[in-house]
Amino acid sequence: MSNRVKSKAYSHPIVDWVPRVVEKKSSGLILYGENNQFPQECLAKIGASSTATNCVDIIKTFIIADGFLAKGLNEAMANPRQTYIEFGEEAADSLSNHEGAYINIQFSASGDPLIVYVLPFEQMRPNSKGDFVRKKNWKGQDEKASVTYPGFDPALDKKHYSKLVKKQGDKQIGAVLFIFHKKSGIKKVPLPKYASGIEDVESDAALQVLERRNIKRGFKTDVIISTIGEIDDKTMDENNKTDYDYWDEGLLKFTSEDAPGILHLYGKTGTTAPTLTVFPLKDILNGVDKARDRVGRKVCQAFSVPYILAGFEDTGSWGNNNALNN
Repeated sequence: MSNRVKSKAYSHPIVDWVPRVVEKKSSGLILYGENNQFPQECLAKIGASSTATNCVDIIKTFIIADGFLAKGLNEAMANPRQTYIEFGEEAADSLSNHEGAYINIQFSASGDPLIVYVLPFEQMRPNSKGDFVRKKNWKGQDEKASVTYPGFDPALDKKHYSKLVKKQGDKQIGAVLFIFHKKSGIKKVPLPKYASGIEDVESDAALQVLERRNIKRGFKTDVIISTIGEIDDKTMDENNKTDYDYWDEGLLKFTSEDAPGILHLYGKTGTTAPTLTVFPLKDILNGVDKARDRVGRKVCQAFSVPYILAGFEDTGSWGNNNALNN
């Protein structure tokens, strides 16, 4: 009989997070990512990472800047509920999260642009006809309970949009302008630059959970004191408690959120003398801090955001004052 240890190699394919973009033959609808959920997945992954959320806010701030250049436009009404600066902030939010935005333009009877809205990016999908379909829930590929907007073409004159207004009647939905930067290999929907670093975004979120677990559920003391020998779980005292009951209560206090710095356990005899073990909680938390700093910087790289703007020190390559001024 052979005593050789048998082994088997397993290959782990690298997961490519570039979304599949598929045209549905029956309707021409462009399906975006696995289960048509790419924009929703982006929002969920960014929302779970404090660094990614911070990066998105920084990008949004730079997009908005001082608002619209035309004098008085920031305070003018873009639609019945938003000024143009508020409209711009909503568009910047879509652009910073998805690198794209769907702008709904509605017209006057003469065909002039009258009001504009930003449509929720995750609710929108283009189709092969140049139209755009809005649906609140895209978990299925069914187009029921959806609204189809015609695409806006700036080359068409006012007469075209005047006819569109008459055709749509009292419940005008206008047309949609889809803004995004086309990239090689994916030209029908945007591919955010951070998609190539999405594993770092997920790692940043996981490190947050790990740190919370270490602080909330881990040991809170700096030392462990243990005893040698059996702990009596049968003989009760005047409080109807055994030694094991007291031991158990002590351990529960030892791991609670308001645990004392040191837990004192004692033995009744010399054979149960306590031993002292230092618990390296500080080292564990410092290790998580270092990992969060390292991974957080990678997230900044994925979003093309300078480290210092996201709160990470970067004195090795440029001075803090110069970095902030630039």
